[in-house]
Amino acid sequence: GNAYDMTITIDPSEDEYEENDDFDSAALVSETTYEELVQADDDYYTIYLYEGETMTVDLTFTDDDGDIDLQIYNSTEDLMDESIGIIDTEQATYVAPADDVVFIRVYGSDNGNLYSMTITIVPPISDDSYEDNEELSSASAVSATTYNNLVQLDDDLYKIDVSAGQTIHV
Repeated sequence: GNAYDMTITIDPSEDEYEENDDFDSAALVSETTYEELVQADDDYYTIYLYEGETMTVDLTFTDDDGDIDLQIYNSTEDLMDESIGIIDTEQATYVAPADDVVFIRVYGSDNGNLYSMTITIVPPISDDSYEDNEELSSASAVSATTYNNLVQLDDDLYKIDVSAGQTIHV
């Protein structure tokens, strides 16, 4: 027999989330980092957000291997944010105005470029314990001290009793 050498390589043309090529076949994801995803065709992912949550999606890849872009859609498939840069990262953010199913679309040159995707979700900021103090008639009573962790999401009015001639420093 003849001696010979053989090299076998496998080009990662798909990842474990295929076939996630459209809204209907979007792969369910959660807040975490996904490594070694393959952009060989459009990739769609879906995630559930609660009202007020802020989701940020970060993609990292080697642009020299092929450009990748990023879009976020709401449940009615309206484009809410996108990132279409020409560097090794993309980032898009969405704040859910109500409880909603959200879609993430990763697309690009379709040549098998590997990417990682990090999904971060920040809960909504809630008002502080002095609400509802938006109106003069509902101003919260305070005294001379330090107040920490106040949240200004709307007008905040406060009232304090002082004697004639006293100076208030805020």
